[in-house]
Amino acid sequence: MPSGAVSRGGSPSRGSVVGVPTGVVHALVDQVQARLADPAAAGVVVGAADVGEVERIARRVEALRLALVARADRQQVHRRTGHSSTSAWVASATRSGEG
Repeated sequence: MPSGAVSRGGSPSRGSVVGVPTGVVHALVDQVQARLADPAAAGVVVGAADVGEVERIARRVEALRLALVARADRQQVHRRTGHSSTSAWVASATRSGEG
């Protein structure tokens, strides 16, 4: 599907959330993972602040996911996509393996 194309769920298929590009988030995760895997970065010390910051990000992403599901529920996206409920729509959307 072309960039910006609308998927069955009503949002661009990849690379954005409600039209906001997500590339910078993915790039950040990739950069941190690469640094942790880099043998040349063996001197990098992981501290409580690092783990705490990732936890804070995870909580914010989970809150965002819940807000998206709540909006989809209010908009009855499941009916437009042929699912029996919002829960069924979310299960289908998250089993897709994309992203």
